[in-house]
Amino acid sequence: ADYGIQDSAKIKKKFPAGANPQEDVRIAGIVVDKKIHRTKKGDQMAFITLEDMAGQLEVIAFSEVFLASRDLLEGDGLLVVIGTIEPGEEEPKMMAVEIMPLAEFRSGFCRELRLKTDIKTLAPDTMDSLSGLIFQHKGGNCRVVVTLSMERAKAVLKLGEEYRVTPSESLLSGVIGLLGEGAASYGAKLTNRVN
Repeated sequence: ADYGIQDSAKIKKKFPAGANPQEDVRIAGIVVDKKIHRTKKGDQMAFITLEDMAGQLEVIAFSEVFLASRDLLEGDGLLVVIGTIEPGEEEPKMMAVEIMPLAEFRSGFCRELRLKTDIKTLAPDTMDSLSGLIFQHKGGNCRVVVTLSMERAKAVLKLGEEYRVTPSESLLSGVIGLLGEGAASYGAKLTNRVN
């Protein structure tokens, strides 16, 4: 998953009743339900149901977080929630620390566009298309790292400064279209070795 984003099913499995809370958990999804409540002090807060490809997770946004993200919660775009997972008796809940659009999250956290491919896949026309795609999105903070599999070896190629890109869905889907499913992901940490 990009940038340590976890899916709701794995979170539920990882945090049964009695587990220790964990901070800085990230989940991406869309808001499918939202209930606004007033605290005893009169502040507004929200109970949000966030849905991803694996299921749903309840997210609690206390007053400060709710007010900062109220407009985002009205939309239907993909959001990233960063917060703390609190195991419940039935299911874990997430206490939101920050809520932001996926595109904004990627721009702030992206350090690498990671590509994985086999040398047989890289025909000259594929290389030309890939190069063109990278140059269409150049100028960002995300360096491009290619893990290239050969018959008896694996090499990690870290492309130069002129190949840094701005992360986007169109870049990711374009690379996947060229190299295949699972061939591209964004990462928040820099690669130091072959995994």
